[in-house]
Amino acid sequence: MWRKATALTKSRFVAPKPDIAANIDRTDEVSLLFHGGKLGADRRRWIDRRDKLNDDERLVSVMGWLLRMAGVLASSAVFGSDPGSFDRTLNVTGTVELDAKSDRGGVYITVGSAASVRVRAILKPMYGRLDLDLAEANIRALEMNPPIEQIGNRIRIGYPKDPALLRGVSMRLEIEIPPATQVCAQTVSGGIRIDGVLGSLTTETISGRTEIRAAKGPIIAESRSGAIQIAQIAPAPIRVRTKSGRITAELAKQGGYQVEARSDSGKVSGWATRDRKQGADRRRFQKQRGAPGGPLVELVAHSSEIEIN
Repeated sequence: MWRKATALTKSRFVAPKPDIAANIDRTDEVSLLFHGGKLGADRRRWIDRRDKLNDDERLVSVMGWLLRMAGVLASSAVFGSDPGSFDRTLNVTGTVELDAKSDRGGVYITVGSAASVRVRAILKPMYGRLDLDLAEANIRALEMNPPIEQIGNRIRIGYPKDPALLRGVSMRLEIEIPPATQVCAQTVSGGIRIDGVLGSLTTETISGRTEIRAAKGPIIAESRSGAIQIAQIAPAPIRVRTKSGRITAELAKQGGYQVEARSDSGKVSGWATRDRKQGADRRRFQKQRGAPGGPLVELVAHSSEIEIN
């Protein structure tokens, strides 16, 4: 009985098929290569076939990478072209009233000649490749007809007759003005920087940093999201409000101020709080600085800190 069972088991043994051998673990590869018979030959043919497929896959992968890189380089060549621009000089006499607006790109103002206002704009496309033609067409139109209006000493910049021309375009304004100019500057997404202007200053930005240096006249600055930093060289009224952004105010060394500062969810620090009593509210401060009767400094922040120096 035992002999019949052994014979039956031997008669039913079937060697593995080539496709089964293909799934054998790689650790058996060397032993199978040198194993005699049909199994060893099939295994060698399968390995040769596998190596050829791997070479083909690597070639396809390299070719695909090269094609993608070619596309990236082509896009870079398109978007790396020189930006558009316009440059104008306007003659003025007396006190200038400037109203400058940039939806995207920012407004940067410095002091220049007392007899002229120079406006330089840098225009860049903001859309992707599918919309590049529209952005470039708008840039060409703005270059040919810059959004500048002048009526006597009143100058408006950044207000095109067709507002659609600003779609897909970033416009950075760099303006040189007489020292005593009265300035109003606005941005939607971009910074504002005013340096050395002695006239009154009004700024408003939705998203962007505001920086005012060496100011001498009254300051009104508002921001929804962005820090505001101001420095005054002569006492004048200051009003600053921001929803999300740190306020830093450097007051004139000489003269007096009446300082009021409040932060809903931040703290007030700096000069105004050095002698604050223990346990006092760190979010509110009111104090006279210097001689009585000075201009009012009102600083209000919703969710950020206030520093006064």
